[in-house]
Amino acid sequence: MFEPEENGNDIQTVKCLVYLHGSGDRGKSAQEVREGWGLLRLLSKEIEFPFTIFAPICPENKVWAPDLVMAFIKSLKLDRVKKFILCGYSMGATGAYDFQARFPNIVHGIVSVAGRVNTFSEENMAKVSFYAVYGTEDERFHQSKIEERIKTIVRLGGVAKLQTFLGKGHFISDEAFQSQDLVDWIIRS
Repeated sequence: MFEPEENGNDIQTVKCLVYLHGSGDRGKSAQEVREGWGLLRLLSKEIEFPFTIFAPICPENKVWAPDLVMAFIKSLKLDRVKKFILCGYSMGATGAYDFQARFPNIVHGIVSVAGRVNTFSEENMAKVSFYAVYGTEDERFHQSKIEERIKTIVRLGGVAKLQTFLGKGHFISDEAFQSQDLVDWIIRS
């Protein structure tokens, strides 16, 4: 956990990210998840990010349902954090979409890496900064499913960006989270 710094009457907080992993990590131990792929593996290799990251582990045979994500967020007591971003890979990205559709006024931003568009509200996504990452050869979820939605979000006055990795498939989490463009976007959001 982090400690906010008090500066007079203002509270200076660190930016934080709540990361939802993909389906392959459900029910695993924290060590197993860190040895897998994506953001948590990168952190275990001492790659540093300029924000605090919280990462729950989804129970076996469950998905990142909005109520499950909300329970985790409430347990963090992030009431002193002015901005935090919900980020997910694959099943976690789908969970982030579902969460924002149900709870539109909780997070400041959404990062989706290779997520299936399940429950999706363009109106609610327009309320946050949104960054989507897809591989052009994703065999599970094609980027075209999100491209039109991003256009609608922008028409509604929202801020949205799509980053694609040419020739890459579904397993792009390592590349996505090492993308300086994504890290810079999180910092600016």
